[in-house]
Amino acid sequence: MARQKLFYISIFLLVCTSKAINPEVEALLRWKSTLIGANTLSSWSIANSMYSWLGITCDSAGYVTKLQLPNKGLNGTLHAFYSAALQNLTVLELYNNDLVGVIPANISLLLNLTILDLSNNNLAGAIPYQLSNLPNIIELYLGSNHLTNSDSAKFRPMSTLEVLQLYDNNLNGTFPQFILNRTSVKMAILDLSGNAFSGSIPENLSDMVPNLERLDLSSNMFSGVILQLLGNLTDLSTMELNSNLLSGSLPLSFSRMNKMNFFEAGSNNLNGNIPLEFFSNWTELFYFNISHNIFSGSIPQEISMWKSLEYLSLSSNRFNGTIPKELGSQLFVVDLSNNYLTGLLQLEFGNLSGLDLLDLSTNQLEGEIPASLWFRSLLLKPISRAPFSLPFSYQHHKPLQWFCRKLFYISFFLLVCTSKAISPEAEALLRWKSTLIGANLLSSWSISIPTCSWFGVSCDASGHVAGLHLPKSRLHGTLHALYSAALQNLTVLDLFDNDLVGVIPANISLFLTLTILDLSYNNLVGVIPYQLSKLPMIAELDLGNNHLTNPEYTNFLPMSSLKLLFLANNDLSGTFPQFIINCTNTRMRSLDLSGNTFSGPLPDSLSEMVPRLRYLNVSFNGFSGPIPRSLSRLRKLKGLYLNSNNLTGGIPEELGIINGLRVLILYNNSLGGSIPASLGQLQWLERLNVGNNGLISTLPPELGNLTSLEYMLLEGNHLFGSLPPSFARMHQLHYFGIRNNRISGTIPREMFTNWTKLESFDVSNNWLTGSIPPQISKWKELVYLALYGNNFIGPLPLGMGSMSNLQLLSLYRNHITGTIPSDIGNVTTLKFLDISSNHLEGELPAAISLLVNLVVLDLSGNKLTGLIPNLDSRQLPVFKVAENSSFLGESFSALCQLTLLQMLGLSNNQFFGEFPDCLWKLKDLQSLDLSSNAFSGEVPTSTYNNTLLRLLQLSNNKLSGCFPAVVKNFKSLVILDLGNNKISGAIPPWIGERNPLLGILRLRSNMFCGSIPWQLSQLSHLQLLDLAENNFVSTVPESFVNFSLMKQTSMTKPVLTINLQSTIFRYNYNSSMEITWKGRKHTFQGRDAFVTGIDISSNSLSGEIPSELTNLRGIQLLNMSRNYLSGYIPKDIGNIKLLESLDLSWNKLSGHIPPTISNLMFLNTVNLSNNLLSGEIPTGSQLQTLNDPSIYSNNLGLCGPPLSIACTNNSSIATPVDGAKEHNKDLWLYYSVITGVVFGFWVWFGALFFWKIWRVAFFSCVDALHQKLMQKMKST
Repeated sequence: MARQKLFYISIFLLVCTSKAINPEVEALLRWKSTLIGANTLSSWSIANSMYSWLGITCDSAGYVTKLQLPNKGLNGTLHAFYSAALQNLTVLELYNNDLVGVIPANISLLLNLTILDLSNNNLAGAIPYQLSNLPNIIELYLGSNHLTNSDSAKFRPMSTLEVLQLYDNNLNGTFPQFILNRTSVKMAILDLSGNAFSGSIPENLSDMVPNLERLDLSSNMFSGVILQLLGNLTDLSTMELNSNLLSGSLPLSFSRMNKMNFFEAGSNNLNGNIPLEFFSNWTELFYFNISHNIFSGSIPQEISMWKSLEYLSLSSNRFNGTIPKELGSQLFVVDLSNNYLTGLLQLEFGNLSGLDLLDLSTNQLEGEIPASLWFRSLLLKPISRAPFSLPFSYQHHKPLQWFCRKLFYISFFLLVCTSKAISPEAEALLRWKSTLIGANLLSSWSISIPTCSWFGVSCDASGHVAGLHLPKSRLHGTLHALYSAALQNLTVLDLFDNDLVGVIPANISLFLTLTILDLSYNNLVGVIPYQLSKLPMIAELDLGNNHLTNPEYTNFLPMSSLKLLFLANNDLSGTFPQFIINCTNTRMRSLDLSGNTFSGPLPDSLSEMVPRLRYLNVSFNGFSGPIPRSLSRLRKLKGLYLNSNNLTGGIPEELGIINGLRVLILYNNSLGGSIPASLGQLQWLERLNVGNNGLISTLPPELGNLTSLEYMLLEGNHLFGSLPPSFARMHQLHYFGIRNNRISGTIPREMFTNWTKLESFDVSNNWLTGSIPPQISKWKELVYLALYGNNFIGPLPLGMGSMSNLQLLSLYRNHITGTIPSDIGNVTTLKFLDISSNHLEGELPAAISLLVNLVVLDLSGNKLTGLIPNLDSRQLPVFKVAENSSFLGESFSALCQLTLLQMLGLSNNQFFGEFPDCLWKLKDLQSLDLSSNAFSGEVPTSTYNNTLLRLLQLSNNKLSGCFPAVVKNFKSLVILDLGNNKISGAIPPWIGERNPLLGILRLRSNMFCGSIPWQLSQLSHLQLLDLAENNFVSTVPESFVNFSLMKQTSMTKPVLTINLQSTIFRYNYNSSMEITWKGRKHTFQGRDAFVTGIDISSNSLSGEIPSELTNLRGIQLLNMSRNYLSGYIPKDIGNIKLLESLDLSWNKLSGHIPPTISNLMFLNTVNLSNNLLSGEIPTGSQLQTLNDPSIYSNNLGLCGPPLSIACTNNSSIATPVDGAKEHNKDLWLYYSVITGVVFGFWVWFGALFFWKIWRVAFFSCVDALHQKLMQKMKST
């Protein structure tokens, strides 16, 4: 059955792939290579079947028929898209991307295209007339680009077209002729909106597209009257003619369009009445908008016949008379504003239960507002000037804000006496709004709504705009059009956290009443206008988090009224800004210059110029020199941030006299010196961070007086001595961090009693000793506990199970002994548990299965033993079973209940038994390391596809069977280590396709056999290949040259660092691996984790070393020793510039050592012994250091240093070609001798055979010799 499935799978894959790259694949990959940052196309790789590529659909024959990539962030052109290989393409959808350039004419050669959608991109240029040659095109979408007119003379009628959308482009001229050149009975949708077409709507349009269902000609410049013939489009359901220059009346013939449900003709110059026939025939109409025209007359009573009507807008016309008693029961929106309507409001208005918007403003209505409307109003505008009277029962009803909790919105704009003229302030703001892109939150900015009710606008008592508050309003645009003299009462301009671009206009400084200007968190560029310093009343100026550069400081005036100045995170540079210290500013309270590139010293006069400063932040700059002692005179200072600069000279003792200081942040400088004891006087200090400063001292006990301290971070210094018991007095402490120092001794017991609010305790990488006190369980609020890298001894305290908030427990690299306590299962909040590299023993407790929130579990490097505990899911608590219902009824490993695990490390222990197959069901697992245990049996298979697993290390166990088939499920695998087991059989060929990201493949010391599959060369990310000590035969694959990563000489080594992010901290895991490096075993671990190279030693490989391997110029290790390789060492071996270790010993290599080997400047280990090499050993600067004779031993033809065999005068270093010539001479000598012997033999015996006289004489001599010999024998 398995073979049958494999056969079917193979047949399936052969449809779209073959050993040679499929032409369609090649064409698509060529286009992909021209795109910028096509991250969404990561599946487009020769390592993946084309069937699995994003957006690709193939037909039954395996050809690409559809390419659908909408909204994929593609940036590039279409120039390289066309290929003759894509002749079966029927659908091409690339809308909503960022494609640029022109539409290539060769798109028209995709003759089977039925749908082409390139809308919503940035394509430019003329629409290729060749597109009209597409014989099968049905839908053509080119809208929302920057396209211009095609060559209309060459544009053919497109008789197959059903949908044509050209909206929002740069098209102009009269109505497109190619639509009118021939009748198209199939055309159903035509959208030409948002262009600059002009002229009249053609009278024969209904003849050319008789079956049209949707027509959109809006937002153009069509003019003239609408002709009656358009009424012949009786299938039309949607007609949009708005925003043109149309005139005349609505044609009576439109009443024949009895399928009409959406009609919009607003913003034209149409006049007359609404034909009464519309009301009886348009029975399906739900949207009717003829606003902003010059229609007149009364609103017909027949409007109530539109039973499905939901949206009615007749605003800004000349309708008069009364409002009909009934308008329709389904209405959501009614806009009758800006007309000449009179009379009373009908009571039936109150029955419009679905009403969302009612606008009756700017009419001449009077009377009482129906009571039922008031109960549904959210916003009631002032009506004091209107001739309306409220119903008596509501005249004294004050809490109208209660109505704001209603779920619908009805606005009443019933200001009858308001003027139609727009106020100058409204006009100014609307002008600026018109320059913004996508200002959806400014929808209330309309002339139909009073300015003081606009979103973000506040007015003073006189009704003038005083404040503009639009933070986080998603505004995109510039500030160029903002200024207006009409806004002279503006005091607050708050636009922070938007997407404003461009420069800050200098005319902002003309808002003379401005007190607050906040333009922070935008994308503004350019210099800060010096004119802003002329704002006479400015109190708060925040320009932070933009891309602003230095102003003209010489023109920048002192800003004496300023209380707050924030310029953080810009591109400012130079020394401390002079305008701040040019004169005394007693009002300045907050100054933030952080996140720039200011340099030089901090001014000593700062305390004199801004004496009342409360907040000073100059962090993340390049300030240098000492911290001014004069800062101590800033007696009002509460926050001092000097971190991440180049400050030196120690921490001034004088800082201890700033009594009100609450925050002191000095980390990441080069201060040096000691921690002043005077800091203990800062009784209000809440945060202290002096980490990474090179401080050398003990911990002053006086710091224990900081009883208000909540954060103390002293990490990354050279602090020594013990933790002072006085620290226990800091009973408000939440975070304590002193990692990466030299603190010794034990943890004072008093800390556990007093630090009841502690959330984080980090003393990692110090010299602390003693046992972990059981009192640690008193830290009930503790979330983060890091004790790793110390010398703690003894067992884990039992009480830790009661720490109900603990999320991270890291104890690795200590000397902890004993067993893992079973009450660890009570800490169900744990996410990170690392007790690796200790001396724990015993079995893994079954209670570990209760830690259901674990993300990281690392127990490696201990002496844990036994089987991994199993338990039946039916024995688990009910809630645990419910969370893992997919495991019901199974007996499975306790570890498999940890369904959130991302990293599991059990290496270097003594676990045994079979591999728990349920581990493959952990869908979030990224790293699994079970190496160096005693697991046995075969690696189990699984049907679960883990797309996240990146590291699988099973080396140094007793695993058997064939290559694990489960590996094909791990498409993201980067490291696979199966070394030092008993796995046999061949390496499966699918590894190159199913594991395309593999960077490390280690299979050494197993029993693999057969040839090395060429498919390994598909692993383009492979960095290290270790197949040593197996039973591989055949030759070294020439395809190794395709290891593209190994070709790179300036590459950064791909280190597998798994970052596991939690809500409050991050855990980094660096993998490790043991390989044979420079003749001995070495464990590579950490940041520079792995070398690059190939080790295929100790196999049975034969043949020559492929010369192509010298193209792998990035490898550092090449080991082919102990095989049966013959031939010559490749003459270009010197091209592998980075090679450090070369071992070709114990083979049958012959010829000379190539002289290019002396080019290997990094070579520090070489072994060419036990071969058939000859000639003089090359010399070179690096080779001279390799003077051990054994590395060349047992090569009978070698001579020269470091061997004691001197070379003859004729000995010289020869290239492999020269060696071949010399070898050929020797062969000719041998052949000549043999030929001479054979020739002489036949000459001699041929003469005896052919000449009788010679034959008789020869045999006579033989007889004579025989007689003499017999006579001597007788005489003796």
